[in-house]
Amino acid sequence: MLRWVSACRASSTALVELAAEAFEDYLEWSESLHRQAATEAEIERNHLARHGRWKPQRVVSAEAMAQSAKMADQTHQRFLRTIAALGHLRRAGPVSIGQVNIAPQQVNIARLTADEAG
Repeated sequence: MLRWVSACRASSTALVELAAEAFEDYLEWSESLHRQAATEAEIERNHLARHGRWKPQRVVSAEAMAQSAKMADQTHQRFLRTIAALGHLRRAGPVSIGQVNIAPQQVNIARLTADEAG
């Protein structure tokens, strides 16, 4: 039981660290996407003010924003999967064996008391 608890703690710690890394990546990609969109909007405003007409978005900018959005989505999904795994690990308890059959003798572990285990 003690081994299971220490293994569970180690796994929990690793999953928390993975979740933190995934969330940090998500924030970085979201910030990158926001920066790209803001820059593109500023370029569009300047062009409209100078030339009086709208200029279509550049393909390079659109592809960069699409890539940033995709990466933000992937890192967010990784974060959610890690959190789900952490929740599953914390809900799951140690596996207990109810009955062990040893030759003709049957020992019910769940019913053994400290005196009987001896």
